[in-house]
Amino acid sequence: MFLDMREESRTVECPCCGYICLKSGEYGEICQICYWEYDEEVEFRGTNPSVLNHGLTLIEARNNFDQFGACEERLVQYCLPPEARKEYKHVSET
Repeated sequence: MFLDMREESRTVECPCCGYICLKSGEYGEICQICYWEYDEEVEFRGTNPSVLNHGLTLIEARNNFDQFGACEERLVQYCLPPEARKEYKHVSET
């Protein structure tokens, strides 16, 4: 069995933190930078509560990321620290 390296290296933008770091952008994937759990149901409707993110809206999560560096303050301990984020592109850099 051969591994398709194009699929392995594909990454997409996290709708919360804006880093291009999600491996697939599939429902339920957790961002290692901000700990947002990818939820297609709220991606384009930032005011809808996300079931996967315990009722947090995307707008609230983005504000939390700006303030704490995680989608929720309690999740900071699980996120990549700012110095480790340098290996990922941010949408503002593209």
